[in-house]
Amino acid sequence: MIPLPLPLLPDRVLFSLPFGLRGGTVGNARLGKLPKINFPIFDGDNPKLWFSRSKDYFKLCQVDPSMWIKVSTMHVTDSAARWLQLVEKQVKSCGWDEFSQLVLIRFGRD
Repeated sequence: MIPLPLPLLPDRVLFSLPFGLRGGTVGNARLGKLPKINFPIFDGDNPKLWFSRSKDYFKLCQVDPSMWIKVSTMHVTDSAARWLQLVEKQVKSCGWDEFSQLVLIRFGRD
């Protein structure tokens, strides 16, 4: 069965999502605030999945790209946190792509 597309609604129309969630926009309809979403934790396992979920979080919560590394590094634990302490100065001076490469070099399995 192919789902039917949602109709575009006037800008002032607000409607409920399943389970009482409200958030983002659909078409031109404002749906209010998103529910509080926890940032994914990184412990050194599966960095590609962590980066994917991190980007999803950034997009959903509209986090400015200049804050991505700061937000991400606040959610690193275990062996990844110990490694982060060793490269902290290098991480402070790099961009998101370079940070991603550092993490993948250290924790990637491919």
